[in-house]
Amino acid sequence: MSRILFLVPSLKVSGASFIFELINQLVNKGHDIQITSLDELIPVNFFPLVISPIPINQAQELFKETDAIIAYYPVCAYYLNDVKTKAKKFYLITENQKIFYSKEVFKVNYPKLDNDRLEIEYNTQQNYIEKSYTLPMQYLTTNNDLTKLFIDYYKRKATTIPIGINLNLYYPELIFVKDTIRILVEGNLMPWKGVNEINKVLSLLRGYQLWTMSDTKYTIKSDKHWQNLNVEQTRKVLSSCDILIRNYQEDGIAELQAQSMATGCTVLTRETSGTKMFCKDNINCFSYNESNELESKLKTLLIDKGIRNKLISGGLETVKNLSWQNSVNLLEKVIKYGSNKSK
Repeated sequence: MSRILFLVPSLKVSGASFIFELINQLVNKGHDIQITSLDELIPVNFFPLVISPIPINQAQELFKETDAIIAYYPVCAYYLNDVKTKAKKFYLITENQKIFYSKEVFKVNYPKLDNDRLEIEYNTQQNYIEKSYTLPMQYLTTNNDLTKLFIDYYKRKATTIPIGINLNLYYPELIFVKDTIRILVEGNLMPWKGVNEINKVLSLLRGYQLWTMSDTKYTIKSDKHWQNLNVEQTRKVLSSCDILIRNYQEDGIAELQAQSMATGCTVLTRETSGTKMFCKDNINCFSYNESNELESKLKTLLIDKGIRNKLISGGLETVKNLSWQNSVNLLEKVIKYGSNKSK
């Protein structure tokens, strides 16, 4: 069995639940797993993590003794790169971070920046991320598009560790009684999440109830808003909705789509590198590339219960094959033998 240390910037970083589930699965197989954060430790109340995170000062001793260290996010990759250790170094990437640091994002976060300063901040951030993708370590991704990017463009060894779904945590469970079709929109108003675009489409339609869900209250107006949910609460909300709309420009894990399928909620999603791994248009979801398809496909789902039921059945079948065992086996293999994919 292996000793593996996960290094994250924060215990509540985006994508943390993917890492936590992977950790739980590794622990269940008998591996010695630890996780530490560069930031101050916080309670992980939103996920049933089976181990207790350790402070970074305690983890520094483990750097010398562990078999593998897996860094998540650029800041952790740079930190790991400077660590002197015999452990194998891995950089886990769930999404191409360069996509999120657009000028539009900077304008939202820092509206008072003048154009010259905006250009400097944008270019500096892009360079910071770009250089992290060329560090001398092996790369782990959550989808095939990212793996191909690192092998072909960055000339780095990379292995895909796809998402699984824990059917003990996510399953159909009707909790909230409803007398009309209920739509769920997840995400805040960051431009790349496409929530404002959904809002424009919804304003043209009638005959539905709208729920929203995000990690903040910073989202569109709705009949009910859910914030900072744990796993159990997420299952109940998804199970009680008819349609999930996910309009992210990039979604490297597509975790919420898998959870929605497992809970019997129809998925309407933009096609991304993550959704390509298991979302099949007109089989287990409605997916689209162009914005004008969003309105037409949503109208169909609102009108046709038969199509919704067909996609729900397809989704429930799909998640049966999204096995965490497969993901763990791949990770075990790459830690033991190294990636078999390279330039």
